[in-house]
Amino acid sequence: MKPCIQVDHVSRQYGKTKAVSEISFSILQGQISAFLGPNGAGKSTTMNMLSTLLTPTSGKIMVEGYSMEKQKEEIKRIIGVVFQEDVLDNELTVYENLYYRGSLYYADKQSVIDQINEVANQLTLQKLLPKRYGTCSGGQKRICQIGRALMSKPRLLLLDEPTIGLDPLARNLVWNSLLKLNRQLKMTIFFSTHYMEETVNADHICIISQGHIMVCGEKDRVLKEYKKIGSLSIQEIYMDVLREDLAL
Repeated sequence: MKPCIQVDHVSRQYGKTKAVSEISFSILQGQISAFLGPNGAGKSTTMNMLSTLLTPTSGKIMVEGYSMEKQKEEIKRIIGVVFQEDVLDNELTVYENLYYRGSLYYADKQSVIDQINEVANQLTLQKLLPKRYGTCSGGQKRICQIGRALMSKPRLLLLDEPTIGLDPLARNLVWNSLLKLNRQLKMTIFFSTHYMEETVNADHICIISQGHIMVCGEKDRVLKEYKKIGSLSIQEIYMDVLREDLAL
C-alpha cells in the first residue's frame, strides 16, 4: 500500500508557544488511524494542518503525494473533514444541508442529487433526509456531518473527536458508519480522540502528549513491542506514556 499521509518533522508555533513540535508519522492508504491524546496535546492543531486550515511553522506534510506547501488545492479535493464544531444549519432539512454542500462541488443539479443519494445509501440516511437537522439526535447529527464531508467524494476522511459528547449507542452508530466506509470504499480514516476504547477500531496508532509524538505505528506492532515491558493493551500503553511524559 502507498502512503496516504506523510508528516515530516512538523511544528506549529503560536508566538513563543509550540502547539506541536517536530512531529513525524506516516499512514498508508486504506488504514484507520487513531490520533490519541489528552486535551491540549496538539490533536486539533495537527488536524487543522492536515485539513489545510493551518500552515505548519516548519516541516512538510504530504497527502497522497501532494505537497501541503505547494499543492493545497489538490489536497482539498482529496479530503473530507468532520470538525468538532457543528457546521450544519439547524433550520434546514438534512437534504437541504447536503444539497447546499454538494452545490459547491457540482455544476448541475442532477449531479448534486445523485451524490446525495449515493451518500444516503452509504450511511443509511434515507429516512433522515426530509427531517429538519435541528430535530436530529446527537448521533444522527454526527452521521449527517459525515455525510456532508462525503459530498466531495473524498479518499481521505479526517475526523476531529468524532464521538465527543455522544452516548454509547450514538457512538456505536457513528462507528458502524465509519467502518462501513472503510470496508466498502477502502477509504483512509484519520481520527483524533481521547477515548482509549475507540482504538479497537484502528489498525494504526499515534499517541501525542504536550505536542510530541510519543508512540506511533501499526497497532499490532506497538502492542507486540510494549508487551515486552508489561503493557498488554493500548489503554495501558497510553496511560504509561502519559504518566512518564507528564510526570504523574
